[in-house]
Amino acid sequence: MDEIRERRIIKTSNKNWFKERMSRFRPIVFLKKNLPILVFLLLLVISILAGLWNIRKFEILQEDGGEVDGKVHKIVEDYLKKEIKGRNFFSIHSSKLAKELADEISYVQFATVSKNVPNSLVVVLKTFPPKIVAYTKDSRCTLLSVDGVVLENLCEQEEDISACCIDFHSKGSYYLFQSNDVDIAKLDSGGEKLLVMETISKIIKIVRSFEIDIKEVSLKENIVEIKDDKERIARFTLSGDIEEQLARYFVVMGKVRSESMEYKEVDARFNRPVVKN
Repeated sequence: MDEIRERRIIKTSNKNWFKERMSRFRPIVFLKKNLPILVFLLLLVISILAGLWNIRKFEILQEDGGEVDGKVHKIVEDYLKKEIKGRNFFSIHSSKLAKELADEISYVQFATVSKNVPNSLVVVLKTFPPKIVAYTKDSRCTLLSVDGVVLENLCEQEEDISACCIDFHSKGSYYLFQSNDVDIAKLDSGGEKLLVMETISKIIKIVRSFEIDIKEVSLKENIVEIKDDKERIARFTLSGDIEEQLARYFVVMGKVRSESMEYKEVDARFNRPVVKN
């Protein structure tokens, strides 16, 4: 009996010694110490392999809280579906994607992108509202922002592009801009812009401040004519100081409004603006 008991004690001692040695074995110590992290990493790898982190959903919002225009929403959504959907969550760089949206989609002025775990994106847009249908020197009909950014080419398949452009304008709530003196410029960013609209947009802003509904804008030999829905004309020249002309126009129109004057033309090119009845 003593011999059997002694053998049992020896076996138990050996087991305890083995357990103690194993507990001191560096890989075992490392596993015990970092077990929560290792389990997390293992689960993460499994979830990635299972496709849980692949981008599936998009939320597209307007910066000012309003609704994104349906056409713009579809363009952005189609781009995201083509370029981003199915990609791994961790491979998406928010700032890079935001820049790509602004560079690749003409309607997007600025974008911010945030990622929601595990597989969705929130895209917030600042867009260029379409304001002007333009027919220019290069025989192109384009849809522009008020600052002249080209948002879309129109009437490309039509034989009479000028007539098509005018017809497109008549069916929408856009200004019509016509000029045989200027054409669209290519930008370093890859986009396009009617550069002269940066100046003309200042004129449009002042004219509209008098609650005038603009119908057409034309440019010929540096003379800008703005025609409203009552066929009245405001005239300026790009050869002179635009700020001075706008100041004259503002004063004259203030007097016209206060005296309820009827007029057909206001010509702000001269030191003493001409008002024709």
